[in-house]
Amino acid sequence: MIAFNTIIILIAAYAVVFLQAAVNGFLGTQLDLLPALMVYASLTAGPLTIATLALCGGLWFDSLSANPLGITILPLLAIGSVI
Repeated sequence: MIAFNTIIILIAAYAVVFLQAAVNGFLGTQLDLLPALMVYASLTAGPLTIATLALCGGLWFDSLSANPLGITILPLLAIGSVI
């Protein structure tokens, strides 16, 4: 059951990153839902899921944005580990 929750969280992260890149929000703003998903994962899952989500979500987000590859991993991991 724990592996199933991790897979569902990673699928949600992939969908969130895709929606952030594809959809412009209200008045041209961009919604940032990946930190909110990290908070959810840190409250419901273990440290391995948090690290996996930070790694995969950070790389997916950086690959679709203008950020250097890997720069988003550390802030996401910090959010997950603090909570």
